[in-house]
Amino acid sequence: MSIQQQLDGLFLEWKQAQQDEFGLDLFFPDGLMGSEGKYAQAKRKVLYVLSECHVLEGTAENVKDKFWLKEIVVDKRATTKHENAIVSRLAFMQGTLTGNKDLSAAAFMNLNKGGGTDKADWKKILEYVRNKQMAQFIWKEIDILDPAVIVWCSDFRIATRILGTGYPTPLINMWHPSYYYTNNEKYQAHFLEIIKSQGDMFI
Repeated sequence: MSIQQQLDGLFLEWKQAQQDEFGLDLFFPDGLMGSEGKYAQAKRKVLYVLSECHVLEGTAENVKDKFWLKEIVVDKRATTKHENAIVSRLAFMQGTLTGNKDLSAAAFMNLNKGGGTDKADWKKILEYVRNKQMAQFIWKEIDILDPAVIVWCSDFRIATRILGTGYPTPLINMWHPSYYYTNNEKYQAHFLEIIKSQGDMFI
């Protein structure tokens, strides 16, 4: 069974469980940003983990059940300033880790598949990831994607809670790629500093 087939099956179960547990009608699938072949052939299979998809008021029906980042990377749809910053910063990290900025060779996931608003509500996010069933789904998605390295752009305590302290895949604890937090120069410098601190692990 292919990675995408496994994810499709997981998301069907996840979507129903999310509805049952939290009453959330929205579900935002994610996973591979391109083909399985490109992901497998990359220098490193990189998975980027963020907290949730931000849904602006009045746009829910237009975006539900869509993988917004794949639409940008593969379908080349127009981007907002916020989306452009995220894509640009993910591409920088992808280029640093693999030698190629092409995000269609990477994987991406949000923890909260029900989405949020324009500002992260950490109370809701933590309630979601502390739910035993949601945590199992998150772990299962990561297991299916089987990355060589995980760039965790969310609260790192969540990674420890879900994956445990002895998880064998290298995890990079990185800032969220939103432009709200800092400028590109500082963001890139911080990532390079992290990579440098790991010695030759990511050469």
